[in-house]
Amino acid sequence: MSQGPAPGRLEVPAGLDLDASLARFSRHGDDLMDRWDGRSFRRPFRIEGAVGAVWLRREEALEKVLEVETASGELTPGLRLRLQSMFVDEQLALAKLGGRDPVIAGLLELHPGVFPVRSLDPLGALLAMVTAQQVNLGLALSVRRAILQRLGRRILLGDDFVIYPDPEQMAAASAEVWGSLRLTRAKALCLRALGGAICSGYLSLDALESASDSEVRERLTELPGLGPWTAGQYLTRVLGRPVVVADDLGVRKAVQFAYRLPVMPLAEEVLELTSAYGFAAFAAQQLLLYHLSRKDRLLGPLVP
Repeated sequence: MSQGPAPGRLEVPAGLDLDASLARFSRHGDDLMDRWDGRSFRRPFRIEGAVGAVWLRREEALEKVLEVETASGELTPGLRLRLQSMFVDEQLALAKLGGRDPVIAGLLELHPGVFPVRSLDPLGALLAMVTAQQVNLGLALSVRRAILQRLGRRILLGDDFVIYPDPEQMAAASAEVWGSLRLTRAKALCLRALGGAICSGYLSLDALESASDSEVRERLTELPGLGPWTAGQYLTRVLGRPVVVADDLGVRKAVQFAYRLPVMPLAEEVLELTSAYGFAAFAAQQLLLYHLSRKDRLLGPLVP
């Protein structure tokens, strides 16, 4: 893919705290895929079968605007639409939820401007989810980085690059190659099958965009190694759906921490506690997770 400037501007939602919203992309290191350095955000995208990369930078004179450059030299209408929905703006629903839930109200006061950020590459998101299953997130990042270096393709962006996972290489890689990447056999089989399903058309990532929540869960969990947790993560981080991933360990810890529960709640208890979240569910979940990540800071009481 050729390198060339495609100057453009992206107006971000009012009240967005860019640093807080993107903090999770650099918390455990640089995975070479979604790359946030505190000043600019480089990441690959996959839209209607086309793969590319985008570079978002702060525009110093206009704090609500990001400069946009693409690796191809073109900012297509489809990419612009995807970028405009990248920061999930459910602040109105979140404010209404805060009126009913004093914990959420306290979190909004402590961390204003934390927006969920959708992935631009569904396959990259699935790779991140599979590598993060039941392991330390720092280890998951190092494994993901190794996979991308071995089975990914590099795209130049300015003086740097990003790497996106290549489904053809994932499908064709031998058991020996997967074994060299510090993956369990089950995860290797999962990623190899995922690459094959995309290459054959058995799994259409584009079709999932308009599928119902239940259809997304059904299609993803048909593949080996992709279970309810992965489907829930996909619904939120890729599709931006208002869902709480109640069986996620981080979410359970975040709920315990924010609501000052004596023990970590079970998934069923998280669902019950968050049942009134409604359209604010994804935004509230991200707020809870961000609060958990800041627990090293001195935080005031959230409830009377």
